[in-house]
Amino acid sequence: MSAWRGPAWPAWVAASVFFVATVFVLGGRLLPVCALDHNVGVYVTLAELARQGVVYPHEQSTDLVYCTFYQPLAFLPYSILPGSGLTLVPSIRALVRVEVLACLAGVVVLLRRLRLRWDAALIGAAVAACATPVTAAMMKCIDDPRGAALALAAAAVFAMGGRLRPAAAAPVFVLAFLTKLTAPCAAGVAALAVALRRRQIGSALALLGLCAGGSVLVYAVAHGLLGWDLAGNGLRYALFDARPGRSLGQQVAHFGRDLACDSLSALLLVGGGLLALGRAVRWRADPVDVWLLAALARAFVEYGSHGTELNHLFEACLAAAVVVARAAAPCLAGWWGVVVLAFAALLGRPALRVPCGDETPLPRSQLAVAAQVLRAQPPAPTLCEDPLLAWTAGQRPLVTDPFLAGKVLDRCPQIRAAWFGEAGDPRALRRLVLLANPDEPGRADAWYTNLQFDARFLADVRRLFVVVAASDFGTVLKRR
Repeated sequence: MSAWRGPAWPAWVAASVFFVATVFVLGGRLLPVCALDHNVGVYVTLAELARQGVVYPHEQSTDLVYCTFYQPLAFLPYSILPGSGLTLVPSIRALVRVEVLACLAGVVVLLRRLRLRWDAALIGAAVAACATPVTAAMMKCIDDPRGAALALAAAAVFAMGGRLRPAAAAPVFVLAFLTKLTAPCAAGVAALAVALRRRQIGSALALLGLCAGGSVLVYAVAHGLLGWDLAGNGLRYALFDARPGRSLGQQVAHFGRDLACDSLSALLLVGGGLLALGRAVRWRADPVDVWLLAALARAFVEYGSHGTELNHLFEACLAAAVVVARAAAPCLAGWWGVVVLAFAALLGRPALRVPCGDETPLPRSQLAVAAQVLRAQPPAPTLCEDPLLAWTAGQRPLVTDPFLAGKVLDRCPQIRAAWFGEAGDPRALRRLVLLANPDEPGRADAWYTNLQFDARFLADVRRLFVVVAASDFGTVLKRR
């Protein structure tokens, strides 16, 4: 074993080459259509509206249905990036990839604080980067890496040094909360575990109080000074008005399916979870074990909702990599580290070889072509189910997130009445561009009953509109 551990340079070189190659390959994947999903459209639309000063408006209108449960820091940073519409997407992707790399740097720092050699710490972070949830985060536009990076930074600020610093850590935890509601949960529980381990109950209570007070203060300032209905238009949707989620059985099935699709993620999460649980049962769990168990619990709870899934496992994979790397430190140093990284790259799906999907450049994408066609049509109220298409084509009304639009229409029946009212009403819809074809009852009924808009919306569409053209990209309808 000692001969394999040997010098540090083999693992150093292997990890460095891996990360340099990853950055190089991802840098060439900013412009393709790949991973251009619903979330991207919502982020771009919210960022573009923010540039116009529209952030959590108090009133809905037939022209703009503003519905989102995203926290402000999930999309506001994108509003200061270069680009507009489709050309904003590469900037968003670049920022998210920098955030993922920052999280991996945090893994290295944490492993070093756990007294692993530099080469072992670098290999541990590289193995984490090979896990599918981390690779998926590099390929997409999501808020999880930013929230995780802020939460980890907050926990580090709290615990670093001889004494705990709740006053310094609380603002950073609040920033994580303002990025994603659940972002501070796992790292926050780990920070509390540090306080309990050091028997500083006062510091733990101070951290909880300052975080709660800071969050309430931000919401009050947003509502009273900035004019944002952050609580009513954002928090309410997240806590009360989100679509009904999955049953426990479906939740377990989806969770297990995502674990089964990637052997490396399964090894990290199951192996790391068992290690942490075993230490907890023996009352030997430390804050890192607590962080992993809390991240797994948070991920499982989030799997109960509709929407993206692999992103829920992003932080859990980081925590599992730390727990496993600590337990297997001798196998990550020297030449053993090279072997482990090669094995992880074969098992996982590193960004070096993850297929990008549709390699079509964004300016020549189906969405860009559809936007050009819509712009060329005579002006008429046109509802596009894809918010990015609506924004790029300059169409109104604009629905920022159709996932919640049914709730808005139920709360504001005057909007529904205007959209589907008399054809002569200037607010009445004249054209639709939908993702599901109403003439396909099975798919359309499932889509609009469980996810986008609602069943009544689909009934009104079938009653008043006729399909003009249908494709895999979308279905165009016009008023009868």
